[in-house]
Amino acid sequence: MNIKTILGVAAVTAVGSTLFGSNKISKYRSLMENLEFEVKGARNIKLKNGIVSVDVDLAVINPTSIAIDIPGNNLVIKKIHLFSPSGQRIGIAEPNISDINVPANGTRKITNIPAKISLVTIGNNFSEVLNIMSNPKENLVIETEVSVFGKSFTV
Repeated sequence: MNIKTILGVAAVTAVGSTLFGSNKISKYRSLMENLEFEVKGARNIKLKNGIVSVDVDLAVINPTSIAIDIPGNNLVIKKIHLFSPSGQRIGIAEPNISDINVPANGTRKITNIPAKISLVTIGNNFSEVLNIMSNPKENLVIETEVSVFGKSFTV
């Protein structure tokens, strides 16, 4: 093969890889926009040095007809922001969970995600936090930061 042929094949391969990667990101962007996260429970509540630590169980819900099966670190749950029912940000979890597979129209439960709530943040709303912990499914609002192929999404 001559140099022109080699360069031509390399160029076509590079363009194809870019388009394939772009289509993959586009496909998963659509999936991420439909993905849902739901608190399933909270336990092991501990108070130490003004920080409430709690283990949270989370359901990852895929309401689409396409399975999410992204291997390795290509899909990572980076952060989970915790909010009170009134919308006040009260805490955060930084699980860095990867290798997540969720079947089409299915759910995957992730358990024991350590979260931290600062008493300084909640201030006078400690009773609201007690209400949240008594029924986290109903009273804890979350916002999840997810990274897919290096692109960040907030769900």
